[in-house]
Amino acid sequence: MANIHSTNSVPIFDVYPSAFQFIEKPLYYSVKDLDKGSNDNFSTAVLFTKAMVISYLAWPIIMCAAPFTALIDVSVGIGEAFYAKYKNATSDQIILIIQKKIIASPLQHLVFITTNLALFFSLYHNTAVLLAPAAALPGYFLSQEIIRLLPTWARPAEFNIFINGGQGHAEPLNWWDRVEDEFNRWSREQESQFKRTNSRQKPQANIFNEKLCKKLREKDAIVSSYHNREFKDFFKRSLNKENTQKLLQLEDNFSEKELKAAYRKWALILHPDKHMEKDIKDVAEILFKEVLFKARLDLESKMEFA
Repeated sequence: MANIHSTNSVPIFDVYPSAFQFIEKPLYYSVKDLDKGSNDNFSTAVLFTKAMVISYLAWPIIMCAAPFTALIDVSVGIGEAFYAKYKNATSDQIILIIQKKIIASPLQHLVFITTNLALFFSLYHNTAVLLAPAAALPGYFLSQEIIRLLPTWARPAEFNIFINGGQGHAEPLNWWDRVEDEFNRWSREQESQFKRTNSRQKPQANIFNEKLCKKLREKDAIVSSYHNREFKDFFKRSLNKENTQKLLQLEDNFSEKELKAAYRKWALILHPDKHMEKDIKDVAEILFKEVLFKARLDLESKMEFA
């Protein structure tokens, strides 16, 4: 039942994602559509209206189903713990499974439910009751923020009931400033090294050298058991040595604004600060600094030479 992989003959156990992720998809994809935005007011209004309609339709269903997905997580977690025991998992691995699915998941469900109910009843007076389901998206974001503030025992190894760990919202500006500073420092170092033999930074045919590919192959089994789907997808594209445009999932003739948005999206997913498990933090360090940085610099260079 639990995801099981091995590296150097040592089994790695991890839990399946929370059942809550199946019911949150309407809100998740609504947020993704809003994040993409639009260049004209009419399209923006259409996206916003669509999000509101989805909120009105999906919110009651999600609220009613959430207690049941919590029960499903607990039931599955019990099965995963017994299966891990059967497969000779260590006591620490079994305890982590229990912490994630039997302790953390119900608590995080409770945070989501109570946060949304609090917003609902704050609007539940007179005609404002008609606006209550419109609080679905604010409640969705707020509950994610509250969960991120919980003590580590309530989110062991960064376990989160939301899709991709609830990473679909804006970060504090100082965090983005720090991330941008990291890239700028790295970029200046690369430029300094490049100027020894060339006057301008040129696009690379492929950012994946053999040393980097070897590092990625060694981490394959570890990433396979991780719960963050977009992290795993980026890793797989890196492992397949896809070109930088496909790596960041950019369309042809992308703009500077689209490149920056793609970089921010993947920085939020790949930054080592976003992961707690040491093995995953090590992989994130490689993907963030040795793949994402190179991909952004390469695409910026291609735009310069275009």
